[in-house]
Amino acid sequence: GKWYRCGDAATDALRKQITEPVRCSPVEGSTPDRVMAKCTVGYIELNAWMVTRGYAVADRKNYRDYLAKEAKARRALRGVWHGRFEYPWDWRKARR
Repeated sequence: GKWYRCGDAATDALRKQITEPVRCSPVEGSTPDRVMAKCTVGYIELNAWMVTRGYAVADRKNYRDYLAKEAKARRALRGVWHGRFEYPWDWRKARR
């Protein structure tokens, strides 16, 4: 029944994970209005790391590679999945 500041938790976790320069490369589906990239620190792909730990969700529309990782995080009740969670696109749709 308590609010969970998932954005703050994700930001804190990401800051702790980044211990050296981040390298990013654009992925298919990027547009000038919406740049998408895979980012790594050393050998760790940050995008996958965030989804696996429940700090981010998979992009179902443009980039579906992380759906299995999201499902695994959900089953393990990691991050946002340890309580009630509303996908951002559902939240925005309900408030328009």
